[in-house]
Amino acid sequence: MAKIRLVSVGDDRYQVLAEIPITSNINIEALKKSYNADTILQNSDTYYPCRKLIEAEIEVTQDSRD
Repeated sequence: MAKIRLVSVGDDRYQVLAEIPITSNINIEALKKSYNADTILQNSDTYYPCRKLIEAEIEVTQDSRD
């Protein structure tokens, strides 16, 4: 089972989909599309295709048919 990697940038949290070494011939938009990523984060010599996590509040209600 693959481990899910999460990173925080400011108040935002992202799921890291992959680590791609930076080369001069990488097209950022193509990289986003191939990983279905919301954004590409960069640190040193590595690109990180990521999906932004959203906050959701779940309210559990009781079904009246019970």
